[in-house]
Amino acid sequence: MHDAFDQALALHQSSPARMTPEQAGKIVREFHTYFKERADNSGRERKMPYLATVQTSLSNLKKRLRLAGVNDDFLQHLRLSKEDSMQLIAAKTQSVVARAIDLPTVEADAIVLDCRGLLSHRDPYLRLIALAALTGRRTAELLFCASFEPPLEKHKTAERYWACVRGFCKQRHDSMDPPLVRDVPLLESRDRVCAAIESVRRELPADSIEEVNAKYAKPIQRRMMKYLPPSIKNIHNLRKFYALTCFQYFNDRSCSLPRFASEVLGHKTLGSTVITYLSFHVTSARSLNFR
Repeated sequence: MHDAFDQALALHQSSPARMTPEQAGKIVREFHTYFKERADNSGRERKMPYLATVQTSLSNLKKRLRLAGVNDDFLQHLRLSKEDSMQLIAAKTQSVVARAIDLPTVEADAIVLDCRGLLSHRDPYLRLIALAALTGRRTAELLFCASFEPPLEKHKTAERYWACVRGFCKQRHDSMDPPLVRDVPLLESRDRVCAAIESVRRELPADSIEEVNAKYAKPIQRRMMKYLPPSIKNIHNLRKFYALTCFQYFNDRSCSLPRFASEVLGHKTLGSTVITYLSFHVTSARSLNFR
């Protein structure tokens, strides 16, 4: 699929206003054919249909094209069809439902205390992992694009355990909505969190979201496997851990778990994808004081 970028860029140069549905459909069909053949020839049973790979690859292609100066109007038809999107959503939902029994458990307070201690560790990767657990933010947000300021609103829990966050990842480039700004709870004081973020950004520099993922994903994963419980297999699971732990301590409005998780994780809407964050169980979240 290496020629898809050149193909789309050539179309933009010849007709910069907009890629037609037919032109976009041709590129999407090539992705379909390529990844379906790979899936069929792998000989492995896949948890997700190959459409998930097609969707991710199209998203990455659009990111590259935007960096090359291609506007969002031109890219609007470069996406899965409505039927493919519905099929993928159904497959994801079925996978989550199938995993939503015999949930892995972790002791929330013990991990929070361990992560608080890691904020002063000499290894910047361990500090970054601790920040992910204590703030619920993605590594790209912590290393590149998110800012943590005093909260905009008054909350029942102590002000130092809240931050107004700007610079969320995964916001649609073609959206007419203003950038997301939201008060979110923290599992450590804002001053310590901000100091740790400053230190990891100094030691693990990055100029883009893509650079964060390319340079730091593997070192982070190696440390995750070494230092964290087996039930937390990757950095993304720390977002689950954060949402579920905060639900025990900061749910002052008695929200449902999906609504609360959507709010603190930075989702604009209560979409079906938020259920993927709820296939995790935390225990012993009762001894910490956030008042």
